[in-house]
Amino acid sequence: FPVTILFFMISGYFFEAKFTSYSSNSFGKFLIKKTETLLLPYFFIFILFNLVFNLFIELNFGESKHVVNYLQEMSHFFNTIFYSNYWFLPVLFLYLILNYFINSSSIWYWFWPSVLITVFYSLNIYFRFTAHTEHTTAIPGFMTFFLLGRLIFIGKFNDIRIRVVILVLAFVCALLESYFLEYDTNTIRFFNAAYSVLFFLSLKGFFGEITI
Repeated sequence: FPVTILFFMISGYFFEAKFTSYSSNSFGKFLIKKTETLLLPYFFIFILFNLVFNLFIELNFGESKHVVNYLQEMSHFFNTIFYSNYWFLPVLFLYLILNYFINSSSIWYWFWPSVLITVFYSLNIYFRFTAHTEHTTAIPGFMTFFLLGRLIFIGKFNDIRIRVVILVLAFVCALLESYFLEYDTNTIRFFNAAYSVLFFLSLKGFFGEITI
């Protein structure tokens, strides 16, 4: 299920819903608020626990006992943070900061270059331009879906013709995936992305406008 892509689209949707109130405050206030509500809980719940585990418990009681290699443990800690199921939270924080400076009227100017980046990371899954195809190494590619959520909120994708085009795209990409891929967990796959967009648009069409 395309949870990651939907997560960023929904985040972008609700960000745009509150963009006026965000932009009316100074960047400093916005940064402090997002740090308190996003990064601090992330730090105490996840980072602090892993830091204590890797640099204290593991080195004193685990398999690494008596083998004090803090550099190796820090490397393991870094990989735990950025290659875990919670990688998208600091990425969301980064997207929120960047989007604070992107006005609603200028989203399109950022959207299309972002699409090109997403296409590159998607094609990389199939053609292996780089050695790494994991979605955790494709962080810039998910920006498209955050921006898409903002565009959906302001009604840029309500046209049924656009939905039909996306549906056809999803079908074509499904054929490509079945041909090129046996198994790949990268959620930025073409068909997964197209399906995510369709699913979100369907939710919006079913429930109507969502206000907060």
